[in-house]
Amino acid sequence: IAVFGSSMGGAAVLSLAQKIKVKAIVTVAAPLRSAPILAAAESSGDLRGLPISFYEKQLQFDISENLSGISRILIFHGDADKVVPVSDAHELFSKASSPKRLIIHENGDHPMSNIRHQIQFIRSSADWFDKWLSHPDT
Repeated sequence: IAVFGSSMGGAAVLSLAQKIKVKAIVTVAAPLRSAPILAAAESSGDLRGLPISFYEKQLQFDISENLSGISRILIFHGDADKVVPVSDAHELFSKASSPKRLIIHENGDHPMSNIRHQIQFIRSSADWFDKWLSHPDT
């Protein structure tokens, strides 16, 4: 099994990887805590049509202490992400076990809107999955 998750999907993948045996993981702008997401939603006014109370009651998590069992992970994050701080990517990288790789996109935003970043992401992710799914013992 290989898994990929972006933003909240990245947090879900990290949580899932602790429960099942995963051969490879790729995340993009994965938050480790809910607080920055709530703050970004409040400041931008983009609550996706839901009341703020939904976020305050239903979106409470902190997975930062459950990362040591994560390995074979490729982490992408933009250093200009205004939703999830790039420090989450650095923390994830420091707590995950090897093998692991961290790619920080210079001037990269949360949705990875730069085409060069997207191309690097696609190529690097495909190579990462190929390496760990085709040759899991390398």
